[in-house]
This record gives sequence, C-alpha cells and structure tokens, in this order.
Amino acid sequence: MFTKMVWKSEIKKVMVMVLPLLLLCWEHNASVLCLLEFTREDFPSDFVFGAGTSAFQYEGAWAEDGKTPSIWDTFTHAGLVGESITDVASDGYHKYKGDITLMNDTGLEAYRLSISWPRLLPKGRGPVNPKGLEYYNNVIDELIKHGIQPHVTLHHLDIPQVLQDEYGGWLSRKFIDDFKELADVCFREFGDRVSYWTTMNEPNINAMSSFDYGYFPPNRCSFPFGDNCTRGNSTVEPYIAAHNMILAHSAVVELYRQKYQIMKKNCGSRLPSFTSFESQQVKGSYDFIGLNYYYALYATYDPNISMADLRDITLDMFAKFTDMKDGTPISRILPPSHPTKDFHSLWKLLYYLKNTYNNPPIYIHENGFGFGVVDTIDDLGRISFLSGFIGSVLDSIRDGSDVRGYFIWAFLDVYEWITGLTERFGLYHVNFEDTELERTPRLSAHWYRNFLKDGGTIKIEKICQQRATAQSSQ
Repeated sequence: MFTKMVWKSEIKKVMVMVLPLLLLCWEHNASVLCLLEFTREDFPSDFVFGAGTSAFQYEGAWAEDGKTPSIWDTFTHAGLVGESITDVASDGYHKYKGDITLMNDTGLEAYRLSISWPRLLPKGRGPVNPKGLEYYNNVIDELIKHGIQPHVTLHHLDIPQVLQDEYGGWLSRKFIDDFKELADVCFREFGDRVSYWTTMNEPNINAMSSFDYGYFPPNRCSFPFGDNCTRGNSTVEPYIAAHNMILAHSAVVELYRQKYQIMKKNCGSRLPSFTSFESQQVKGSYDFIGLNYYYALYATYDPNISMADLRDITLDMFAKFTDMKDGTPISRILPPSHPTKDFHSLWKLLYYLKNTYNNPPIYIHENGFGFGVVDTIDDLGRISFLSGFIGSVLDSIRDGSDVRGYFIWAFLDVYEWITGLTERFGLYHVNFEDTELERTPRLSAHWYRNFLKDGGTIKIEKICQQRATAQSSQ
C-alpha cells in the first residue's frame, strides 16, 4: 500500500537499454557457478541508491518543541522493552545536518525518511506545529542542497497517542479522515520539493504485530495467539486494522491525484467487505510498490490448521513456514548465524511480481543485515549480504523487472523497535554510550561510497544454473 505521486514516463526507455555486464562461469559440484562483476554504471541512469531511517527510530526529541507522545513513546516509557533510549534515539532532530553531510560523503542519491505525526500535528489533527514544520522543511532543504532525493513515508508505525486514546487508532474508520488530514498537510507544505511519497510502512507487520501477536503497541491480542494478552481479538482485529489501512491509503492517493497532482475464502465473515465505491477507489491506487526485503522463507500447505478451533491472520494462510533447508538455515539477518546466501530469492520475487501483476514499478525500500550484541566496525558479513542482493536487483532489471531504486536499512544505527539496541543495521555506528552519540563509518559505509562515488566494482559468486531453473519453472 504505497504510492509515488509524480514519476517520469521516460524511464521505460532506460529500462530497455542493454547494459554491459561481466559474467564468468565455471563448473563446480554439478552446478554452474558464476562470478558476477558490476559497477554503479551498470544500472539505469534513473535508478537511485540510498538508505533510510524512520522518525521514531532516529529523531529523538520526544517531547521537544511541541511534540506530543506517539503510541511508541507510551510503550517504551512503560518499560515493556527494557531500558528506553527512544527519548533521544539517534538524536536526528538535532544532528540531521551532520548526518546529511555524511550521506553526501557516502554518495547517497536518495534518503528515505518518515514524518512524525505527533511532531507535525500534536493533537492528531487541527493546528500544525510550527516547530515540527520547520524541522521537516529544514531536513528536506538540506537534502536537496546536497543533491539527495527525499523519499518520504507518511506513517511508520508511530501514530499519535491522543488518537489511540480517542477512538482506538487503526480499529476505527475515524482514523482514515485524520490520516488524510496528515497527508494533506504534508503534500501542501512539502510537495513542492518531494516527488516520492509512501503512504505507510509495512502495513502487514503493523496489523499482525499490533493486533494479532500483541508485540507492538497498542498491544492488542487474544489467547492463544499473543503473549500476555489482556485486551483485543486476534481472530478479527488484524483484519479490521488492515482494512482501514487500505482505505486510508486509497483515500490519500485520491486526495493527491484530485487536489495536488494537477499542480505538479479462509477468513469468511471475519473479513471486512468493501463497498463498490471503496473497491473502485482502491483499484489502481499506487504509482509504485515499496518492497522491504530481508530474507526468504519456505512455505508449505498445512492441512492440520483446518482442525484449529480458532484461527488468527497467520493460521488463515494455511501454511507452515521454515527458514531451514535440509537442516541448514537459508535466511538469517542477525548473527551469530552467517548472513543469508539466498540472494536469488529476491530475483524470484521480482520475477513473480513482474509476471503476475503486470510489472509494477518497484523500489526496494529496505534491505539490510543486523549485528547483534557483539557489534563490529569491520562488518564484512553485511557487505557480503548487501552485495548479493544488489546483484540480484541488477539481474532482475536485466530480465525486465521495473525496479527503480534500492535503499539500505539503515543509514546509521537506530532504535530497532522491540529489540531496542540489540540489533545494529547501520552503515554508520552510533555510540549510544556517548552523550555526543558519535557516528563512525563501518567498513560497509566505505564500501558503499566506493561503489557509488568512486566507480568501485562489486564481485559476487552465484549459482547460474539455479536462475535458469527458476525461469523455466515459472
């Protein structure tokens, strides 16, 4: 449920260019192994490379300059995920200029950020906070000054607590109008400089984690699906929340197109129904799809689920998921396991989307590898992970997928939701033990700069035979 409101029609001409690529192959254990070498120049000229953060995870300044609490402020202050550092987080509210200088030094062509709703609209609706408006104007202007495209997400999990208290947040259709008002303010105030808008981040994760498992605020779930459930209904509420997210998304797209663009079976009765008008509104309500991709899972049909007395949104899939193949993990994004080597899984997904959904324009909005408690500056595992997936994106483009950008998660270390600071995804290390929150480039930051600014070559080893087999099986 993502949207880009303004886009360039000439990109299709770029996508059919024949790009130079060095591919060396040899036989190994009855498979064809290839050494793939490529540079930034092998991607279309309109393709953008970037990195991202989100407001709650990055900004801090939780109660400064008129900002009111989000549901995540309330959650972390209750001590439900250990010691809270989110009041300051990475202190992007005060350190954004230095961070944007680092982005420029690293060679970022685009930066993905989100808007803190309670910073911009402290009451959830109504008067705009001038200090919040000033902050986001300054960030956007600073990015543009350094030649970095701002890609803005309207909602990245942190809804105003006041709206949660008033009517239950995403569980009420009242939320749709308030979300539309937030979008209206953003389009009006920032739309002269922002051409790439995303309505919401990971709505599926939002619906499941907040209303099925109860891990995320507002921590609603029911037995036996969630932990420590005291309120909620896991069999119904995730669908209601997701339904309202879809309607909110389409309402915002309609708002933009009408007001601003001219200026530049398993679920049965538990599944909410769309009216004819709503269905028409939802259809075609995107200009691109934002895809967050970290790893693959195997899924198999599980007939035993039909015997369950109650089903939540996960059981309604009638599937069994595993990250193991022949006793070996195929998909891990955190040590102590090694990073996934199943890079071809992203190519498979993009190939499927191309052939099933008429090749929609796609931006890879998040892709990253996190280090756990044992942090390191020499993050060779992350470089291997990112190199493999960037190569998979290039393969997909050459095979006709309309992929237009790739963003690493994250530009620097940020607060990682319920895991706090125990996961570090940043190209830049943040010393959270230091009051200055010093930023130090990891090896991956130097590697990314070399690729983006200095013409560096990425080399990856892959099984070429697997790709041919996947194509023939589609």
